[in-house]
Amino acid sequence: MRKISLDLKAPIDGVYLNSETIELLSIIQCKSIDELKEFAKGCSQLNISDENMQSWNPNNLESVKRELVKEYKETLVSLEQSTKDRNSVLESAFTQIGIPKDEVKSYIETFKSEGYKGLDIRLKEEHGPEYEKLAEKAHRFIASERDQMKSVSYEELLEIGENLKDHNTILIASGRFYDVTRKIYDEESKENKYDFYYPKRGLDFCARNGMHARYHALLDKQTMEEHLSGMSHEQIVEELKEYVKHSIDFISEYNRQNQIDGKGIITSVDLFNEIRGFDPPYQNMWEELHGIGTDELAQIFEYAYTNKPEGVTYVYNEPFLEDPERRKNVLEQLQELNNACPGLIDTIGTQMHIDFNQSLDDIRRCFEDLKESGVKVQITEFDLCLPENYMFNEQGKVRSESELLGLIESKTGVHYESMADFKEKMVTDISNVISDTGIDLEGVTYWSISDTLDHNLERTNRKTFKENLNREVATTRYAGLYAGQEREPEEIENQFEDEKTEKKPNAFSKFFSNLFNRIKKIIKGEDTKMLDAPLEDKQAIDEFKKQFDEFNDRVHVPKSVLRENRERYESEQQSIKDNNIVENTRDSEDGTIR
Repeated sequence: MRKISLDLKAPIDGVYLNSETIELLSIIQCKSIDELKEFAKGCSQLNISDENMQSWNPNNLESVKRELVKEYKETLVSLEQSTKDRNSVLESAFTQIGIPKDEVKSYIETFKSEGYKGLDIRLKEEHGPEYEKLAEKAHRFIASERDQMKSVSYEELLEIGENLKDHNTILIASGRFYDVTRKIYDEESKENKYDFYYPKRGLDFCARNGMHARYHALLDKQTMEEHLSGMSHEQIVEELKEYVKHSIDFISEYNRQNQIDGKGIITSVDLFNEIRGFDPPYQNMWEELHGIGTDELAQIFEYAYTNKPEGVTYVYNEPFLEDPERRKNVLEQLQELNNACPGLIDTIGTQMHIDFNQSLDDIRRCFEDLKESGVKVQITEFDLCLPENYMFNEQGKVRSESELLGLIESKTGVHYESMADFKEKMVTDISNVISDTGIDLEGVTYWSISDTLDHNLERTNRKTFKENLNREVATTRYAGLYAGQEREPEEIENQFEDEKTEKKPNAFSKFFSNLFNRIKKIIKGEDTKMLDAPLEDKQAIDEFKKQFDEFNDRVHVPKSVLRENRERYESEQQSIKDNNIVENTRDSEDGTIR
């Protein structure tokens, strides 16, 4: 595994984790069956009975956690299916919240024809006593896969959890309007209209890991475009004022009750995310869509200004500031906000979602301008990825790493041994350019923590499915802060089959799987016992040695470490042979190795 990060010093050193990743890491971090039961009871994504939990063996905690991670991922409708068949998402959601199977299809029709209002009425009429429970689960259940969550392995999650110690802050992106404002609730009493379930679980995870949080984001582009339809201008303003008040009160109260070294868990709050349009003339999108100008935006946040939580900075966050014209417009928007409400915005955030074609000169000019903005500066969502037009050849096949390296060499005249080497060179150059401007950064946060959990990759594959493009499904855009997480043995075997390499005998497959897992335990200091593969499986052992370097390249474990363990393994096998203490454990019926 290889960390490729900006060499920039800042008080905030953060990573983004979506709610699903936080939930899966919470499972992995449980230290006992009782902790795991408490998690399962409080997890809205899972429906696990008390009877099922009673069967969990305290002596087999790791296996139970692995099974629970698997069950969690299975609740998500795959990206491909959810993109091609929206009914599958609705079916999953209605089933999961407890609608009887024979009623699910009619509920889908009700929702499609009458929306949330019709759904609300029907739930009250037909499930009155359970209305609140069903409405709550409907808000909390995550139906669709995002960021390749179904593909992330348990081993990769373990590594992500271990890597958190290298950072001091987690970006929690579950505080948005549509994340906390329920669509179904008792409108007369307005009881339970706001549900901070996911922000609280994310913040509790930060607290358990001794980390601070960036809270993202009170007003964002998706809220503006998708979640305020059907409301009048006045209704939108009042709705947003109410939401901002509840959000600030939640943040203040959480920080009052949860602190690290006398400082609240939440240190930074994104008030605005993406006010200006992405295309020329880069206008205020709130004003374009809803008639809400800058003065009125400032009024919506008056409560946030007058009741600012102690020790928290307020951020205005925007992407694509490397574009000089868009940057000019965003800095004008920043000035307008602080003219309307002086001191409202403490920090300008540049997201820095960039690709390998990004000009270093544009980055330098960007940070020179930000340095003169009069407010603090954060890099809020950094990732650096392979441009989409590099990913596929003319036939729509995903280019291999060697093909990409050849393409890069043809354009740059420089040979690189791996994509990680090329990316590291680019990240170093970007770091130097930013450092040379003399800017004093308040924070640096990374968005795509791994090559699997990458929103860039999701967007590419979503486009493939949505537009029915004649190209393969991609597995990486090389965007991860941490490159080359370990994968499960079966994933490696599948990749070899996909590439039409010779299929190994069943005995070898099982032998390698067992050996692989034992080596990982030895590397991590969890297993100091001798590896116990049967000596009689000489053919498989010889094959393993032949393929050793090739396997190593694919699992990204340092060669020096694996060679050391291979030598130890060979020495132990010779010792076993000399002492004649191993018996053949092959099952004559199925050929497996136990």
